[in-house]
Amino acid sequence: MGDATRSSWLVHLRPVAFGLRPALHARTGAFLLLLGGGLAGLAMSALSPPSETTQGLFLWVLLLLCGGAGILFMEGIVSGDLETGVVLLWLQKPVRPELYYLNRYVESLLAALVVVLAVASAGVALLAARSGAPVYWVLAQIPSLLLITVVYGSMTFAFSAWGVRRDGTLPVALTLFATVPAGLYAMQPDRFGTLWRILEPILPPFRPLYGLAEYLSGHASPDLTLHLVWIAAYCAAWIVAGVLGVRWTTRSPFGARA
Repeated sequence: MGDATRSSWLVHLRPVAFGLRPALHARTGAFLLLLGGGLAGLAMSALSPPSETTQGLFLWVLLLLCGGAGILFMEGIVSGDLETGVVLLWLQKPVRPELYYLNRYVESLLAALVVVLAVASAGVALLAARSGAPVYWVLAQIPSLLLITVVYGSMTFAFSAWGVRRDGTLPVALTLFATVPAGLYAMQPDRFGTLWRILEPILPPFRPLYGLAEYLSGHASPDLTLHLVWIAAYCAAWIVAGVLGVRWTTRSPFGARA
């Protein structure tokens, strides 16, 4: 009896395991899609004649790769189990669903970051070999690019945790929606400043990420600390929302449908 109780506590308190192989195996389709699509896009931009347009295209491919990795590796991480009924297994075992899915979130996020680093490194090597130009401007952006993966991974995890079907489409929809108030604010900041201040905490942290990218590029950024705190708080808020969603949906798995 004592051993069973001790084992139960170990299950409840076990540390988050960093197992990349299970996450990569579970996301074989996402891995192949990102690997093939990312390398193809980077190769096309890297093999183009060297110019500022080529550099811009290269960075845009990297941006799409980073955001896509966060979404594809997190899509259905909880909602898939809710839809298939696998989540019911955790109601019959001494396992805390919040800790289990938080563990899966970390594993999947690490797997996504590994894929992003691998594809980006291959693309940078190809760009350097093709053009012979220094690629420090790309390497300097790696931290901000990885943070994009964390941002979109956290958003997708939260939507999935609340049982939202097609959870991967909502971060994309939120990003597209953000272009409207951002464009209005850019054109007429006096008129649409209030609207932007209301929506900015909800929308992806484009301005802090841009500020970080500017700093990494060698430009002055007096608000760097604020940008980093904003990004960290934004991701943390989505993760907390995801944990709360797991707690709610696993208590009533048949009602968790959207």
